Amino acid sequence: MESIPKNHHYVPIWYQKRFMLPGQEKYFYLNLNPRSSRDAKENIHKHKDLNEHSPKFCFCENDFYSLEFGTEKSMDIEKHFFGTIDDRGSIAVENFSNYGIKPEIHKTFNDFLLFVSSQKLRTPKGLSWISRELGINNNLIY
Repeated sequence: MESIPKNHHYVPIWYQKRFMLPGQEKYFYLNLNPRSSRDAKENIHKHKDLNEHSPKFCFCENDFYSLEFGTEKSMDIEKHFFGTIDDRGSIAVENFSNYGIKPEIHKTFNDFLLFVSSQKLRTPKGLSWISRELGINNNLIY
């Protein structure tokens, strides 16, 4: 088990990049809950709600899929579950890209379906829904 925080993407970086225009490196990213801070004179300053970020910093949270056991954290969900779905999904999505059908499509069709269908449930909203439906404490899953 690892105790180092890890940035888990619920939308993989490779998938985000597929929606970028050629030459584009950043997205405009809207923060619905921007932070505020106080200066030395106790004036409150609201941080910008619209920022530019690369995919590395979009659609992710620290330790999002981590399970905590005391002071230790397990990355097994990210590593063995979503990591596998993402690895296989990237190949499958490529086989369906550009509106063409490549010969490998039959081998990767199930991987494509698994990747696409997992996207809704692996988000903060999706994991909260799973927790509620299963009656699990949100601290365990999300």
